[in-house]
Amino acid sequence: MASRFCANRFAGVATVEGSVKWNNAITRSDLYSRPDDIRSHFARDYTRILHCTAYRRLKHKTQVFFDTSNDHVCTRIEHVNHVNSISKTIAVAVGLNSELTDAISLGHDLGHAPFGHKGEDVLNDIAKKLSVSERFWHEGNSLRFVDNIEVLDSPSNELCNLNLTYAVRDGILCHWGETDEREIFPRGLQAFPWVADRLKSSTEDSHEGHGSLFADSRPGRPLVC
Repeated sequence: MASRFCANRFAGVATVEGSVKWNNAITRSDLYSRPDDIRSHFARDYTRILHCTAYRRLKHKTQVFFDTSNDHVCTRIEHVNHVNSISKTIAVAVGLNSELTDAISLGHDLGHAPFGHKGEDVLNDIAKKLSVSERFWHEGNSLRFVDNIEVLDSPSNELCNLNLTYAVRDGILCHWGETDEREIFPRGLQAFPWVADRLKSSTEDSHEGHGSLFADSRPGRPLVC
């Protein structure tokens, strides 16, 4: 593991000021400016995601099993925070822009269905029975949320969409990365949230499956699942 994640391995392709992709990365739709803002472009995206309602609603979605009354069942918001922590650690270790990774990982599942990817399968089965041609795709739905649904108040008390930077939007759309999951290498603007997502999802599935069968199966207590 250490040999694959050597320090600053990908610093040369990081999305930082002065890099060839910087200007495209920070492009966004019209958004009010704050002349005294100490945040970077991506740090501002992070806080805009943090304050949107879609992020708060993740606390009502479970990751694998449904039992919102049990404090030990992982919710989608907990999963997102874990992915955020892991991906930032990876980004710092290999020399990528950790603020960009922060924003992408926080927003990567805003449009996810409940019950993990099984929830997506159920929605697609329903769509197929109703002859709906489009499939439910949580990455695309997350982008739809940040682009068209979520709003925040401006200083003039006007509601405006999140208007995130291109790099963060691109990372949200492309975070899953199934096609490249066999090997870790620079993938342009997407950083490494998808690696963290895979790591965390794998551990959550096994951890909660074990907990459902054993941790809460004592007499007089219901099973988690």
